[in-house]
Amino acid sequence: MFGFAKKIVSTIESQLTATQDDSKIDESRQGLRILSVKKNSIGSKHGFESWFDFIVALNGTDICAYLDLDSTTGQVGYENMLNYIRHEVEVSGEDITFTVFSSKGSIMRDIRISASEIKETFSNTTPPLEEINFSADANDTSSKYQWTPNLGISFQLTPLSTGFFMWHVLRVHPASPAYSAGITPDEYIIQSQEGLLATGGEDLLAKVLQSQYSKVGDGCEVVLYVYNYDSDCVRPVRVILKSGNSWGGRGILGCDVGYGLLHRIPEVIGKFQTKSADQHLPGSSTSTVNGSSTFNEIVPEIPLTQPPEFLPLKVTAPSFDSEGPGETADQAATAVFSTHKKRSNPATSNYAAVNLEAYFEEQTKSNQDVDSGNTVKDNTIPLPPPMKKI
Repeated sequence: MFGFAKKIVSTIESQLTATQDDSKIDESRQGLRILSVKKNSIGSKHGFESWFDFIVALNGTDICAYLDLDSTTGQVGYENMLNYIRHEVEVSGEDITFTVFSSKGSIMRDIRISASEIKETFSNTTPPLEEINFSADANDTSSKYQWTPNLGISFQLTPLSTGFFMWHVLRVHPASPAYSAGITPDEYIIQSQEGLLATGGEDLLAKVLQSQYSKVGDGCEVVLYVYNYDSDCVRPVRVILKSGNSWGGRGILGCDVGYGLLHRIPEVIGKFQTKSADQHLPGSSTSTVNGSSTFNEIVPEIPLTQPPEFLPLKVTAPSFDSEGPGETADQAATAVFSTHKKRSNPATSNYAAVNLEAYFEEQTKSNQDVDSGNTVKDNTIPLPPPMKKI
């Protein structure tokens, strides 16, 4: 069953890879992966990120064109790249543009560093220690004090696919070692101590943890580097591995993880924003920091010179306050009756006022006479019917 599920996932991943846009960068190509960024350095100021960033081009040219690759030994020479940067900075006085690929959503961005910045940091930095070469002539000083721009970053030539060697935490079981260490769901395990997870692979995390646990047993400490998407930061987490019987669950870590194309880190919205702010908000000025635009001044709203035509100039609510003692109920009824009389038809308005009280007294007396038998017979002779005309 699990084999069938893995087969379905691999099929979906292959289909997604095949249907990707042609504008996406080829992940099989190589780039200079940023391994570390020194605090308060040029690299830190311009937003280089360790683990996630790869330098793929220099001034629009693929980075591999500047490197000396030895296919037999696997060594990489960076002298051509350093000499090119030195020529652009000291001779031409041109800025250096690094094209950087980020594994957070596969985003490409340009980082531009001015020549004056590189000159200033190089002049304030002492030359690095010379590497001793026993096979070289002791009198040969041509390789002494190799010119190096002090960007405050270290890098290594690796394929871009290595930036996706990460394990997505899907569930953390209560009372497990991962739960006690503070690992939460939807975080990403990207590395471990001594770089044991550098080669990647779906089952590599389980193999590394099991090999470390087999050496010590319960109480084995392992440092995992965990990335949190919400805070956009990486932190080291010290995990004390225990068997499932010790903490009452399954596994020595106690969390479910996912690996592959469906479990990569998504793009951090707004982190590498490159569009100018005036394309988003009219009447705003921007300043560019680390290749991203930020709002720093908003033009105030222009007041209207005249009120809009579709609105009344003044709208007031009616007042319900009485201006005097008011009318009595009889006066109000008389006023309503008189108004109704004026509006009625003149042909039908000539009628006498009806005394309702006298009418009810007369009807009551008539009913009493009927009940007592004291009714008065009418002896008048009725008139004959009218004659028919023939």
